[in-house]
Amino acid sequence: MNRATGILTRTTRQPLSLAARLFIAIGLILLTGGIVVTIAALGYGQQAARDAFDRLLVGAATQISASISIVDGEPLVDLPTTALGLLALARRDRIAYRVIGPKGDTLTGYDAVPVPQAHDDISFFDGRFTGAPARYVAVRRHFADRGFSGTVTTIVGHTTIAREALAWDIARNAWGLLGAAGLGMVALAAFSIRSALHPLRRIGNDLLERDPKDLTPIDVAVPRELHAIASAINRFMVRLNRQIYGMQNLISDSAHQLRTPIAALRAQADLCSRRDRP
Repeated sequence: MNRATGILTRTTRQPLSLAARLFIAIGLILLTGGIVVTIAALGYGQQAARDAFDRLLVGAATQISASISIVDGEPLVDLPTTALGLLALARRDRIAYRVIGPKGDTLTGYDAVPVPQAHDDISFFDGRFTGAPARYVAVRRHFADRGFSGTVTTIVGHTTIAREALAWDIARNAWGLLGAAGLGMVALAAFSIRSALHPLRRIGNDLLERDPKDLTPIDVAVPRELHAIASAINRFMVRLNRQIYGMQNLISDSAHQLRTPIAALRAQADLCSRRDRP
């Protein structure tokens, strides 16, 4: 017991408050949502970077394939500078290309460039170039002239440094927006929790400001969820008022019944004090 206040204090650890529990629950929800959004942002960044650079590869390969002409019954590649300009947009990446004739011979480019397994007119595949991971596209062009008939495959690729950097840049921007939104949601959650618990503070203030003898029911507007608590407090106060009233009646009756014999004893004692011989 606290001697200064006369109030019993618990020595055991106090449970978490409602505000702390609500804040932890909302924090876990926000954390889970943040993890999901982070994974989604990274996946979206990777997909967006892949789509953007794959379009560059298709554009360059299509231009190279369109520049192929048949001269004296043999395919001739006139490599356009615009195709190399498209590939040069990824400045940190190494560029690789290869044009393969119908018999599998390399017409121009690097022999180390891998050949795709698929036989579609346009097909993407992953591989390596000079020991680094690379992304390739193969564009096939079919010829059916008098002097030449067959399919010429144009393969263009580059390493994946630029696309990975773009993917992380998109993800970082998404994380920045997520962080700002998360701070706003935390502030909004704190305000919501404080507003939701305000009726409890009203009930507590009403009880603290009362006279100790005031046992009338609580007359505070509370939400529907707190009606049970307010009703329980009011019922307890009614029972307490009834108990105090009964104790007061008992004390009053006891005092009245004890008053007559006490007066008789006082009278006898007064008479005895006046006699010479008790």
